[in-house]
Amino acid sequence: MKALSHLKKSNTKIVPITDDPSVSNIKFHIMESNPKMDWSSIMVGTKNINTYNKNANLRIEIDYSDKGVHAKDFIEPWANCFLHKNAISYWCRVYYSQTIIYQTVVVSVDGGLSLLPIPTKFDSEGKLLLVDVLNYKIAELFDNNEQTYSYFIRSGLRIDSGID
Repeated sequence: MKALSHLKKSNTKIVPITDDPSVSNIKFHIMESNPKMDWSSIMVGTKNINTYNKNANLRIEIDYSDKGVHAKDFIEPWANCFLHKNAISYWCRVYYSQTIIYQTVVVSVDGGLSLLPIPTKFDSEGKLLLVDVLNYKIAELFDNNEQTYSYFIRSGLRIDSGID
């Protein structure tokens, strides 16, 4: 699996979530975690649930039922540029215990072969292609086929580095 190795890890010491269950610390744990080593995935009905191995109160869920659909026919050039043109977007929610602390959207592309994070910022050419690194990390958690990076690059999406 090719990760975004050019993204520098923080030098900040990781404080256990039990000592600091703030939203910023929880997001920090997601950012610093290893998608394959630090998370466990299970399907429960139509929900794909990823649980943080270091604190089972932290989980990230996608509901693939109609209730979890953001857009059944998601249309954006970056999402419809693959062999199978159809794309569906889903709400992806981060929970700590029973509380939703963050919500984003992921897009199922190429007939469900990959999930991509939705871009939230425009690049210097005015195209909506920049993705928040947290949203990339969240999409990567659901990458069972280790294809997120490949699809991310082929779609033309880029990580928002704050400098364009």
